[in-house]
Order: sequence, then C-alpha cells, then structure tokens
Amino acid sequence: SSGAVTLTLTASAISPCLVAFSDSKILDIQKTPTANTGDDATICQNETVQLIGAAQNQSSVLWTTSGDGTFSSTSSLTAIYTPGENDNLAGNALLTLIAQPTEPCSVSASDQLNLVVNYCHDLSIPSGWSGVSTFVNPINPAMEAIFQDVINDLTILYSLNGVFWPGQNVNTIGQWNRLEGYTIKVANQIDLRIAGSRSADRTLQLSQGWNLIPVLSGCDADVETLFAGTGVVMVKEVAGWQLYWPALEINSLGLLHSGKAYFVLMNAQAVISFPACLPGAMAPGNNSGSYKMMEELINTSPWNIFGRTAQSHIIGVAKSSINSSLIKPGDLLGAFDQFGQCYGFVKWEDENTSLTAFGDDPTTSGKDGFVAGEIVFFKLFVATTANEYELEVTYDNAWPQNDGLFVTNGLSAISNFKESSTSVPTFENSGIVIYPNPAKDELFITLHEAHHQKVQIVNSLGVVMIDEFLDSRINRINVENLNAGIYFVIIKDMQNQFIEKVVIQN
Repeated sequence: SSGAVTLTLTASAISPCLVAFSDSKILDIQKTPTANTGDDATICQNETVQLIGAAQNQSSVLWTTSGDGTFSSTSSLTAIYTPGENDNLAGNALLTLIAQPTEPCSVSASDQLNLVVNYCHDLSIPSGWSGVSTFVNPINPAMEAIFQDVINDLTILYSLNGVFWPGQNVNTIGQWNRLEGYTIKVANQIDLRIAGSRSADRTLQLSQGWNLIPVLSGCDADVETLFAGTGVVMVKEVAGWQLYWPALEINSLGLLHSGKAYFVLMNAQAVISFPACLPGAMAPGNNSGSYKMMEELINTSPWNIFGRTAQSHIIGVAKSSINSSLIKPGDLLGAFDQFGQCYGFVKWEDENTSLTAFGDDPTTSGKDGFVAGEIVFFKLFVATTANEYELEVTYDNAWPQNDGLFVTNGLSAISNFKESSTSVPTFENSGIVIYPNPAKDELFITLHEAHHQKVQIVNSLGVVMIDEFLDSRINRINVENLNAGIYFVIIKDMQNQFIEKVVIQN
C-alpha cells in the first residue's frame, strides 16, 4: 500500500533575531506493483485451467499468452484459460500476468506460469483378456508408472517381445512403446489415463507373419481402407471373435478402435498409415455390444460355458464346404477337446464364417482352453431337433494349419464336413495320475498299466521343454531345470492323448 511522510524545513534565526521559521510538505509514496501467477500447471488437451493470480499496488492487471489460447477475462486475476490448438501441438504455453503501476509510477511488474498441455488418452479396459494400445508417447513410459494406480487389478501384460507380470515380479518389456500393441488381462475393469505427447508420425511398419499392432489414431480406422493394397491375410481381435479375412470375404471387424490392439497376419512386409483425427473426433473404442451378444449365446448354448483368452486358432468355414442337408441355418458348430469341453463355436447363418477356438489361459491353474498341439474335435448341434452329432472334417491344404491340431494364432479352413462314425474320445477313466501339483524338482506320472507312451511337457507358448517316453507304471520326470510357471503334461499313444495342467515352483 502507499504511504506518506511529512517533510519539514526549518530556518533558524540570525542573531539578534530569536524566532525560527519552518514550513512542511506532505510527500505521498506510491509503492511499485507486484505480480504472482501461482504455481505452474499441467492439464490434458481440451481441458481448461483455473488461474489464481495475485497482484498488489496495481492500477490494473493483464493476462497474456505465448500460445493461441483464450482467457475468460484478460483483466481478472481468477480468469480461466482455454488452450488453443497450437498449445496442444506444442505441449505447453507461457502465461504472463502483468500488473500495471499506479501513477506516478511507470514500471510494471510481471510473473510467468508454465502451462504444460499433455495429450491424454483415456482407456477403459474390460475385465479378462483384451488388446490395448495408445497413440501418445507417455511422459513416463515405465510400466510400473503407467499402471501404478491399478496395479492390483493387472494380472499380466505382454507384447510379441516381452512380458510384464507384476505378480511374478517379471518385466521383460521394460517401457511402453507406442508402436507396439499389447495383450492384457485384468481382474476387474480398469480406467487408465496415459498422458504424453502426440506424434505426427502415424505410419506403422508391418513384418511378414504375425504382428500385434496398436491403433495410432485418436479415432477409429476402417480396416479395409487401412490395409488396402498391402496383401494382408487376416486382422483379428485380441481375445475376441471379430476379424477381417479378405480371402473368405469375411469382415465382422469393420473398424479398428482407438485404444485397442489387433493381431495382423501379413504375407509380406508392408507399411500402413492411420488417419489423422481432430481431438474432437476421439472415440473410446468399444466392442461391448458384440461381446455381450456372443457371451449371451455361450451362456445359452447346449455346451459348457467358456471364456475368451488371448490364445486363439481361427478356423474358416466357407459356404461351399457345408452340406446343406446336414447343416442348416441356426445350427451350431462347436470345437471340443478330448475331454468333451467346448472352447469355441459358431452359429451357421448360410454364409462364409469363422470359428474361433480359444487356447488355454496361462495365468490360471486349471485347463480352460486348447493346448498347443492338441487335437480339435467337432460337434454339430441341430437347432430344430436339439440333437447333437460328432463330425469329421477335411482341412483345406491351402491354409497353414491343416493337421487338425490347435496352434496359437493358427489359421485353418475346412473344406468338408460329414457325420462321424466315432465319438469324441474321453479320458475320464484313463487311470493316469500326475502328482505332485504344484511340483518343484520332480513329477510323478502313474499309468493304469505299463505301456510305451510318449510324454511331453510344454510351456504356455507351446514350446516343448521335456520330451520322453513312459515305460513303467510309475514314472519319475525331473523338472528341476524348468522355470517357475504353468506347463502342460501331454501323454500320447498311437490313438489318443491326455493333457493336464501343472504348476512348477522354484
């Protein structure tokens, strides 16, 4: 605040005079102004910032910006600032508060606030298995930082190159890479915000074979347009049923959703370019409608209930392969293991379609899907009579997997169906006992009787870790060199195979 002092001039008398004389003047002092913008701020695109400025000894205040945003009032200390598009692109703006002096002062005061504008991608990840990606470069790409608020619900996340498994203290991925897609499993639905910067580069290099790709757009991309002229073989959801298969003229996928990840099979290298999207065009990417429809069908089917996993084998069913006197619209075609458990089916609608056979979930202790190398059996459920029949199938040799065995990311097509003269085998009374489970150094396999049988122990990716023969009724297998994790014991003879899931502990 301003102040005042009194200045007094006194003239002393010269002898012989005795009376002094004085006069006074009041001097008003005006203090110089001060300005304070408050703390620096960080927001997401399309958000505003509430400014809380302070100023003293000012005649007026004025807000200015180095960017292209707008103030609700440039003369209010508590103005609201809305970033412009250039602010969003640059990722920051300097906001200056100027305090104008009060006369007769002529020097103003100013202070600056650094406003960081992150590009934030809000993801809603459903419970269970799904695919996830982001088009932003995270500020802190460490996996532990990205998932710190939801780490208790994260079961596992992996790419084609590594895994982040908090419960096992495993992180071979390192940091999040926007150019990769990820497979994720969460215990409950989580909402995740990834804050970072946008990149002008929306191109993606695809390798020959299988890729797990992100969506490098803030809005959805049409799958046919995106892959036009690339020679793509297939695009499929992670842990879903929808896919794009040009050779069979199947496109139940339609769009690639922002925030999701997709498996893509290419017959050669290629480059794709995602569309540019304005911030207002951002879409959450949600397939919950199709999931709900299919899961309702699973819950009401004549067979057991099963869940979606990230391991799947696609089996094409062309209209030309269907005997119309055997299979009619509305009938169900199901894929079964040797225990008679269904892990995939499709309703026949008299058009080219595909059956997604789901593999086992490596994070659970029980068998809940097909195992790599396992025989896939087929059944037909006739909707009009509710009768069920075993089917024999002939595979089309034009597609990679044509031996009738389940393969993770396998691709098959059926050229012919006919009613089977034999039943789907079951091993419920096989007499095979595997113990202990969990195991540490050794595993025992007891057979009903001594019989020369092949045993393989494979990991969750289908890699054979142990390959031996069983020649005794009680057999000991040394497993001390296996890393801790989930494995499958597969016992085979000339006709049948038995599979059991085991846990190896160190």
